[in-house]
Amino acid sequence: MPENFNETACGLLTVKEAAKWLKVSERTLWKITSPRASLKCCRIGNRVLYSLSALQNYVAEKESGTLDA
Repeated sequence: MPENFNETACGLLTVKEAAKWLKVSERTLWKITSPRASLKCCRIGNRVLYSLSALQNYVAEKESGTLDA
């Protein structure tokens, strides 16, 4: 895994990488992932990937209090 998350090859993070970036468990990440909650992901085949911008937007919305979850 790259040290700098901005250097990921395809610009998408795996579940493990996204959880680490958010500093939450993978289980918590699944709970906040859409359609159950507000964090958007990208599903390609059986893989679930997260864009860094989606993670940053989620954090920004949580900080501003616009999300319920």
